[in-house]
Amino acid sequence: MYNDFKKSIIFRFLKSFSLVIFIPILIIELIHYSNCYMNEKTMMQNSLICFAQGASVLIDPLQLAQAELEKSNNSHAYQAVHDPLSAYKNKINARFVYTLKKDGNQTRIIVDGEEVGSKNFCNIEEPYYLTAPMEKAFSGQASVTEKPYTDQWGTVLSAYAPILDTDGSVQSVVGVDIEASKLTLIKQQLLFRTSLFIICYLLIISFLAYYFWRKFDKQSYKLRQALLQAGEGDFSIVCPEEEGEDYEEIRILQNSFNNMIDKIKILMNKSQESSRLKSEFMSTMSHELRTPLNSIIGYTHLVLTQAEDTLSPKHRKHLQTVERNGQHLLGLINQMLDLSAIEAGKKDLVVEKFDCVELIEEVIALALPLAHKKNLTLKNTSVEKEMTIYSDRQKLLQILINLTGNAIKFTKKGTIKLKAESLVLEDGTPSINILVSDTGIGIRPQDIGSIFEPFRQIDGSLTRQEGGTGLGLYLTQKICGLLKGKITVESTVNEGTTFCCSINPKLNM
Repeated sequence: MYNDFKKSIIFRFLKSFSLVIFIPILIIELIHYSNCYMNEKTMMQNSLICFAQGASVLIDPLQLAQAELEKSNNSHAYQAVHDPLSAYKNKINARFVYTLKKDGNQTRIIVDGEEVGSKNFCNIEEPYYLTAPMEKAFSGQASVTEKPYTDQWGTVLSAYAPILDTDGSVQSVVGVDIEASKLTLIKQQLLFRTSLFIICYLLIISFLAYYFWRKFDKQSYKLRQALLQAGEGDFSIVCPEEEGEDYEEIRILQNSFNNMIDKIKILMNKSQESSRLKSEFMSTMSHELRTPLNSIIGYTHLVLTQAEDTLSPKHRKHLQTVERNGQHLLGLINQMLDLSAIEAGKKDLVVEKFDCVELIEEVIALALPLAHKKNLTLKNTSVEKEMTIYSDRQKLLQILINLTGNAIKFTKKGTIKLKAESLVLEDGTPSINILVSDTGIGIRPQDIGSIFEPFRQIDGSLTRQEGGTGLGLYLTQKICGLLKGKITVESTVNEGTTFCCSINPKLNM
């Protein structure tokens, strides 16, 4: 988020810089060189038309007609036309000067201004292509190519002027080709200067981006460190304010951050005080309730055992109901005490050596009467017969009783399996997995994320039948965390659920 914020500020600056400075200069540069190119091309085209018209004046139409009839490069008529063209070509420094005769959809060379027998010399009657400017010249109007073109002799501009017969009709056309390398050079210069300008712009932009990035990074370093500490839960940090006019924006952010931290501290103190008072109240009330409840349960049990022969079946049933409900209420009070102790951080660990498989057998023995009431089967499916671990036995027992009790509560028929297995994690750490699997109603995928929340009951109707506060799994997860472990769940609706409690076999205090 911090880097995105920093990028956003720098991007806005560079965008403004580009719009205000770079793009206008680039547009001016392109317009300037485009005008230079167009002006140079227009000037060359106008000059070229004049050259072509000048060449047409030098040619004697009668001699040209005679040369066409004789069809010989060595005839007197051919030389009478060739020599003035050759001299004119050298005078105007043209690439080629030649005369053409239209022949259907193409043209033919009559007289070429090149030296006879030279490399670029074209023989009389040699075919030549017909272009739009040539067509225009054959119609009686001097014409020039719109843009330079490249052929086997290079990049040139061509102009064509009509050669008129004695009666004023167009006899043939004279063509003049000149080098267009200057236009090509202007294009290359435009490309080079534009590329150079863009490269310079990118270098300037990179430098400015780096400069402002570093400047902003330096200014906001303390604020960033404070944010990181606050994100880790340390609200004792105070962000020092920067000095100087250049740091005004950062100073505003730092002031806002410090004000936010002060408000968070006030709210945290109120929340901690409220939590402390709540925990003390729950602990006090639980103790106040548990003391008379123990007396009620104890005296009820005493009457049931010592006066069994004198009690009528009706009285015995009532007393058993009192004892059963008292035990249930005591269990709820004990859960509330555990919750208060965990939230207050007063849950101490007693690490001892014990057999995990034996502990599972003990859990099965404790849960067996409840399972038999629902015709359920409890099994220990551990492969290993003995598994010694160092942990808090009582708390692990509480975890397994809670998980087994839940499995019995939400299973109508089938088998509940408990299993302990040892394994080594990917990082080489040893671990013990204790699994409690049932064939009950299962948990919907959308509910799995909330089953460990306190007082959360997924199936309210079943909970009302079986009883419960919604604290069992919450306390189980918290106790598992005290044992440096974690609890996971896999479930399929109408097929069953498996809870896995993973703990370290050698718990260090």
